[in-house]
Amino acid sequence: MNDKMISIVIPVYNSEHFLEACLESLYSQNNVLFEVIIIDDGSTDNTKIICQKWEKNNKNFKYVFQHNKGPSAARNRGIEEADGDFLYFMDSDDTMASYYSLSVV
Repeated sequence: MNDKMISIVIPVYNSEHFLEACLESLYSQNNVLFEVIIIDDGSTDNTKIICQKWEKNNKNFKYVFQHNKGPSAARNRGIEEADGDFLYFMDSDDTMASYYSLSVV
């Protein structure tokens, strides 16, 4: 196993209807060292509650709230928060198949 870490940045905004599936698909990845950085860009629905639950229950999930600045600013904030050697970006309505292999070579 490689000791390089991947930072997965997910900008979210009012994503309560599909965010759980996104985060669950990342949680099920077990072939690589990774952190998930969720940047909430000012959501007004239950997105915050979902993100805080994942952060509380998973040491490699991090939740950051910012006032609405748009998806580009949220991605840039995610880059600032990242501790990994590599960056990977996902949208909150994406899922990662269990057979997909995030790998660092």
